[in-house]
Amino acid sequence: MISQRCQFCVLTLLFLAFAGHILGEEQEELQGFWGNYKILVDRNIFSRNRGRSFERESREAKEQVAPAPESYFVLKGIVQQGSEHIAFFENFRTGETMRARIGDAVARGKVQNITLDTVEYELNGKLTKTEIGNNLEGEVSSPPLTYNDLIESTAMSSEISTASTPSAGETQQEEDDDVLRRLRERRQKELEK
Repeated sequence: MISQRCQFCVLTLLFLAFAGHILGEEQEELQGFWGNYKILVDRNIFSRNRGRSFERESREAKEQVAPAPESYFVLKGIVQQGSEHIAFFENFRTGETMRARIGDAVARGKVQNITLDTVEYELNGKLTKTEIGNNLEGEVSSPPLTYNDLIESTAMSSEISTASTPSAGETQQEEDDDVLRRLRERRQKELEK
């Protein structure tokens, strides 16, 4: 009697294992089948949740590339009034110029010391020396380019390229002058006839 129960239990376990295996294969096939159409489900134009995963991924990517606020503040000059030094920072994001004294908060940190040449800026216990023309990260900074700056730089580069190769420009000019001279002479002869 025990052997029949054992046989029944073993057969039941084998049956359940086999059924689980078959169901697992069917689910894998279904997932593989639906996996081919995942893009349609994710980007379905009729779905309310369409594109949410893409928006989240792009938002995360944008947050990673955001520059530190200190990169926008550039030291433009330092003035001495009596025994006190005042530093002038330009915020390239807003275009405003601000004054700072020792102990004043700028961006996310504080001004610790000001000399005639440098400003010592503290952020989270890290001290950075900033010279005139550098941002609060201590790096050389330049203002963002505007459309007019781009036009001026292309005009200057074209002037430089023509000035750097005078022989080619002069040769072309001489050829043009020669052609014009010959055309004038031909026209003159036609008018004399």
